[in-house]
Amino acid sequence: MQQPLLSHPCCEGRVGCGDLPPLPLAWQAEADARRRACQHSPGGTYAQLHLRMAAWLLALFAGYAVQRGACQIGLPYDGIQQTNYFELFSDASSMLLYGLALGWLVGVACPRRWAYLTSRRRWYAWATFLGTPPVYSAISNVRVLKRDLANLGAWGLPFIVVWSLGMLAILSVILWHLARVAGTRRWQDAAAYAATRLAPLLFFGGSAAALKRAGVDMHLHHLYLGWSLALWGELDHPLSAVTLAVGCGIFAQGIGAYSFAPEACISPPTAASLTCDFSASSPFTLQICSAGGPLPSHHCTATR
Repeated sequence: MQQPLLSHPCCEGRVGCGDLPPLPLAWQAEADARRRACQHSPGGTYAQLHLRMAAWLLALFAGYAVQRGACQIGLPYDGIQQTNYFELFSDASSMLLYGLALGWLVGVACPRRWAYLTSRRRWYAWATFLGTPPVYSAISNVRVLKRDLANLGAWGLPFIVVWSLGMLAILSVILWHLARVAGTRRWQDAAAYAATRLAPLLFFGGSAAALKRAGVDMHLHHLYLGWSLALWGELDHPLSAVTLAVGCGIFAQGIGAYSFAPEACISPPTAASLTCDFSASSPFTLQICSAGGPLPSHHCTATR
């Protein structure tokens, strides 16, 4: 029997979401149950929607806390061990904004979706989420695997192999989600699902490429890739739940280990020639980047 074309689970039975096509009798009971589960009930449901979203955000912060703890034992070795209030503020505000958008797109506010994610049967997804930050950090501590994606010449064979296998796995997961959504939802809903997931990938990738061509050395942080991967994990399926968990874990690891706050910068006045002197009680390293466009002609002399 052909599987029915369903709308998003939170749209079933809601005003303005459109009518579902006629369903075979064998599927009618399930569809009716979904509608009853997602309909607003008198009193408390509006508050419960916000409580579910708040619980979702707290879960993301739990992953952040796990990574902050991992930083204290050198996972990763270049992670931030001590943070200041500015970094905490930047991390918290960014996690709230990105977490709200992610939670809305994967449907955590829907009662049925929330019940699926918080079921005891999904213990593996929560274990994967909380385990991803330290595991990802441990892998990044392997020197041959720590490479800048923009510096192709320094990749090396081990990194190329691992990176290729990882990209192949991610591409396979994305294609699986697209195929499953295309086969189980109306074409309008499937198109909306694909567009809202592909748009961030195109934006991040296109922006990095455009800035690179403009001479700006932009580092596309892996937290954006983790967040973009988590967007696909909307389906009530074990593979989709693990996809959501891994993506959220990478997102939490990126913020927890390296912070969302911009690096400490100095902003001297615009000038045709600039002379600066830096000194410290012990040897240090600086990374000087242009605020816009390519770096001007420069000469540096180091004194040890």
